[in-house]
Amino acid sequence: MSKIRFLIVSTSCFEEINRSVYKFLATAYNIDIHLVIPKKKLIGFKYKECSLSTDGSYRITAVDSRGKYLRFQRFLGLEKIVRDMNPDFVLIESDPASLLVLDIIMIVGSRHTKIWAFTNENMERDFISEGLQALFGGRMVQGLSKFLAFAISKKTASNLSRVFVMSQDGLKAMTKMGFEGRVVKIPLGFDPAFFYPYSNEKTEEIRKGLGLQEKTIAYFGRLSPEKGIDLLLKALCMIKDLKWQFLIDRFDDYNSGYGNQLLEQIRISGISDRTVYFNASHNQMPDYINASDIVVLPSVSGKKFKEQYGRVLTEAMACRKIVVGSTCGAIPEIIGGAGFVFEEGNASALAERLRMLLTAEESHIQSFRNKAYDRARNELSIIQQAGVLARELSIEH
Repeated sequence: MSKIRFLIVSTSCFEEINRSVYKFLATAYNIDIHLVIPKKKLIGFKYKECSLSTDGSYRITAVDSRGKYLRFQRFLGLEKIVRDMNPDFVLIESDPASLLVLDIIMIVGSRHTKIWAFTNENMERDFISEGLQALFGGRMVQGLSKFLAFAISKKTASNLSRVFVMSQDGLKAMTKMGFEGRVVKIPLGFDPAFFYPYSNEKTEEIRKGLGLQEKTIAYFGRLSPEKGIDLLLKALCMIKDLKWQFLIDRFDDYNSGYGNQLLEQIRISGISDRTVYFNASHNQMPDYINASDIVVLPSVSGKKFKEQYGRVLTEAMACRKIVVGSTCGAIPEIIGGAGFVFEEGNASALAERLRMLLTAEESHIQSFRNKAYDRARNELSIIQQAGVLARELSIEH
């Protein structure tokens, strides 16, 4: 029996660590996988070149891309790649209302190929209403882009056989967009080969190198207002009577006005001497997660945002760390009783959670570490993500 030919068109796989699920899928299920990624990607304020490193379990091709915004990004050379591979399935890691998905539909045409999309969209959209509001507000380009997104969504709605989403909110949003009966929930898996509990000796070595001597509260993620880091800083100021240190990524590639505001807030709050900064790639994150005790994701909802997933929580859980997250978007769904949740936007509630954890008996904390680890490993890794894809490939093949 010949191998299933599976083409993946992905911007996220520009980062090597995000290819792990497809490497596992290729080897564990004997599938012929070909990844197509952009040659370069804008990271913060500068472009970075991709790595084409592979162990041979899958093929990878880097192509030129056009378009600043993800919804209207295009990959050049896709027609030849599709013709040469003649895939059974194509998975586009993009919103169904995007030019990348539409391009694949047009290229595939009447072929036997099944087309799938994998989206992080989790907000119900009304592109017509959004477009009219933008036009009436004098934002002509934005308004026209919403009408274009609406037109694309109508075309893709009848041509996609599966849409993969990461949360219940995503399932509702894609069902409303017209994909009822074709929406499949799937975890955005972490790689257990990277994220796992280090030995006490290795952990202490990393902590010593960072100058961490007290229980450590950490934030890992983008420095942007919707992530609620300013709220976390307010909460930390409410528990200054306790001993702790704060670990945070500087994210130099994403240096911004908000990041500078946070630095000033830390200085004014009088917690500079408790704050430890680092700057790391995703591949280095397991070191810093293992060096922490409590990982916090304090995201806050807005008109155009609610937390889509929060993979850092699953990575921290896989390292047997205590996780604390707000009620924003998918966060409670991801934590699932294996950590602690507080009302989004409520700094006092977050402070209470942190105070409880910093003063709790170690036996109580250890039970939650174990719950977090078990949930991550059994439900949220690339093994489960690949399993969902393999199941769907088998159903349709």
